[in-house]
Amino acid sequence: MIHKLLLLIPIFVFTYIHSHAQDKAKGLTTSDSLLIYTGHLMLSGKNLMQEKVYLHFDNTGYFLGEKIWFKAYVTRAYDCKPTDISRVLYVELVNPGGEVIKKRKLKIDDHGQTHGDITLDSIYGSGFYEVRAYTRYMTNWGNSGIFSRVFPIFRKPDSPGNYNRKIIDSRNYRHRLPDYRETSTQPTEKLNVSFYPEGGKLVKGLKSKVAFLVTDENGKYIRTEGKVTDKDGNTLCHIQTDNEGRGAFDILPDESTFQLHLTEPNGHEQTFPLPQTEKEGCVMSLNGMAGDKVTVDLHGTESIKNRLLGYSLIHYGKLFTCDTLTIREGFQMKFHRDSLPEGVNQLTVFDSQGQILSERLFFIYPHPHETDSIRITTETPSLSPYGLIKLRVQTQPHASFSFSAMDAATMGNGNQGHIKSYLLLSSEVKGYIRHPEYYFESDDSIHRKAADLLMMTQGWRRYDWKLMTYQKDFGKEIQPIEDKLYLFGRIKALGKSLPTNHIPLKAVLYGNNGIQYGETQTDSTGFYGFDLPDLYGEWNMHITAEVEKKKRKYFIGIDRRFSPDKRQLSPYECEALPLPAPNLRFQATYDSTIHVHVPITKKLHALPTVKVKARRHYSEGAKAAWQSEKRGMYWADIYYDCDKETDDILDKGKDIPGFDEWLLERNPFIEGTPGWLASPGDQSDLKYKNRNIVWILNNMFYKTTNGDTTNTDTLNRSTIEPFPYFLNEAKSVYITENEEASRSFYFHPDLRNHVTIFVYTHNTPKRKMEKGTRYTYFQGYNKPSIFEMNNYGELPPMEDFRRTLYWAPNVKTDDNGTATIEFYNNSNCKDIYISAEGLTPDGKCIFAK
Repeated sequence: MIHKLLLLIPIFVFTYIHSHAQDKAKGLTTSDSLLIYTGHLMLSGKNLMQEKVYLHFDNTGYFLGEKIWFKAYVTRAYDCKPTDISRVLYVELVNPGGEVIKKRKLKIDDHGQTHGDITLDSIYGSGFYEVRAYTRYMTNWGNSGIFSRVFPIFRKPDSPGNYNRKIIDSRNYRHRLPDYRETSTQPTEKLNVSFYPEGGKLVKGLKSKVAFLVTDENGKYIRTEGKVTDKDGNTLCHIQTDNEGRGAFDILPDESTFQLHLTEPNGHEQTFPLPQTEKEGCVMSLNGMAGDKVTVDLHGTESIKNRLLGYSLIHYGKLFTCDTLTIREGFQMKFHRDSLPEGVNQLTVFDSQGQILSERLFFIYPHPHETDSIRITTETPSLSPYGLIKLRVQTQPHASFSFSAMDAATMGNGNQGHIKSYLLLSSEVKGYIRHPEYYFESDDSIHRKAADLLMMTQGWRRYDWKLMTYQKDFGKEIQPIEDKLYLFGRIKALGKSLPTNHIPLKAVLYGNNGIQYGETQTDSTGFYGFDLPDLYGEWNMHITAEVEKKKRKYFIGIDRRFSPDKRQLSPYECEALPLPAPNLRFQATYDSTIHVHVPITKKLHALPTVKVKARRHYSEGAKAAWQSEKRGMYWADIYYDCDKETDDILDKGKDIPGFDEWLLERNPFIEGTPGWLASPGDQSDLKYKNRNIVWILNNMFYKTTNGDTTNTDTLNRSTIEPFPYFLNEAKSVYITENEEASRSFYFHPDLRNHVTIFVYTHNTPKRKMEKGTRYTYFQGYNKPSIFEMNNYGELPPMEDFRRTLYWAPNVKTDDNGTATIEFYNNSNCKDIYISAEGLTPDGKCIFAK
């Protein structure tokens, strides 16, 4: 059935209600002004409700060629209940240099869940890769609020099942890849200190606690000791950092300069000045290290004392409590710990002008409960090759969770954290947390102190108080809520006098599953939108401006490039972790005598080799392309899909650039003069890291930098395939720094220290391009694959090297909270590590402990 695309009235996610405090009306009392801000906080808890995403994976590390299986839980931030906002989830695989190399678009169900997989093929090189997940709505808050986890991806084993050698390619400075991640703000000295005064600032004459973080030039934490001195060199206190490089001290600031003295690992001493002291303000001193209360002492200068102020306590973006206060001598607020919400809380003191006087985060230990646990026991007496494993699960009734069983001996990395530690802690804190599960182990004073230092040194204001009180906006174009599939875009006129408003547009999507079409028109800003039905897979699409005689004067852009900036990774994310101990217990030890079979692969007799002269036939274009480009792929360090690159540029409403112009802008390591590359007989001065380039066009030598053009000089010019002049004429580009890559195509005794670039063009005529019509594609939902496992109850044993023995994204319990899980062992697994995580409809995290 053909569905017509519906006109989408442009969606505005946020309607900003400008605060009266921004332009305070005359006659408004201080109390009224404070009330307005608290009212805005209550309102923003609904209008600016944030989402969170957590991904549970089938394993802790991977080898090239494997699949990453995952289950996604999308929640409302403030109560962890399933989201009722977005229905489209994006999952990306990002390479070490910060480029998205794989992307999945998944439909979120009514329970806030979805699942999928990413195949690790067409991956160029091993390394530490990042998996990110987000909804489009989440990108309004930047990249700090999206889900991110880093995995080691190892080289493919030398032989099937040989997982003992876990190899990651190391790259020296010369062979480094382009870095597209955010510019690091990390200081690069051997010893670096960041100061975090409690409440935000030091105020003259008011005693304050100052937390600090010590790192080395690579961003790793340093355990050290030192002292704080005044301007005369007098020692005020001695300090030392913990294993995370964190410490704290109390100080009474005045107008003099205070310094922190630290000892480097080599014994040398370095001095660091403390932050500048302000003359007016207030400071906050929060104490929750012992007992059942959290106390907050507030001290202010004379200009702050006796003024009516307000405070707010925000929990995951929702106002928990608020009131007015007046700072006097000995003023203190008290909260019973049991009355405070578990997890991260944000306490803010503000005045009637909407200015934040003091603010800090604090952590309330989430007490474990029996209902949090997924209890898994085995009903199989012992583990054996190819044997059936039967597990019994007990947790909350009608719960849904994801389950993974791993061969413990082949796990790729250690495992840190769980769904509860992420949703309640890691997602609220800036940067990477080592061992987040530590803060959920106990509520004693040691763990409380560690959590408080974490809040002070890595506290990130996920919930911007100024934004929540409508005193500022996002400062960028707002991304809409996707409660279903949409197609957004904007048209651009080639002439200033041409209108972009009310331009009729027609869209047609077609593929193996049928055709979709519809019409709409742009709004006053040239924006357009289509409301689409559920579509799966990639669809061909063209959009036409239905303007008689003038359609060629319009570019049609598509708004689908909203992937957040790629963050800098912590050095701790990019190193191997200790493997966990097996956690599935059997009554008896591993018994290799049970189910003793000779694998069917061992029983086979080799037939005589037969030479087949017929050419191999491929029915799928993608597979045929892989074969034709396999030589470039084999050597590649870097790959560019030129069709995707072209679409990226056209989406922005820009003209298609020349091929060499695009390459110069795309890769920062390429330098030279554009314009000579596509001319067969002319020399090109393009270089890569100041090294000569050997150009291979469609698996034939083309030319070298400032050198040989043998292909042109010795062959009939009519036999030479044209080099792409424009970007859309190219299909793909592969770059390698391995000097052996060009040997079979071109050899010159003086050629040394060079780079080879493989360029492949379209075998068919280049894609149709015309002004006023956009030929492109639309990506619908990706259909998840099904985890496959041999049924050894019916099939004979065969070589089976599954590292993930079983993956079930949707295990459901019955009325009694029980479920049964069954799967078969591989050929030689002796110990199993299991992982199970889920989320109940009322927002309770459940996981196997």
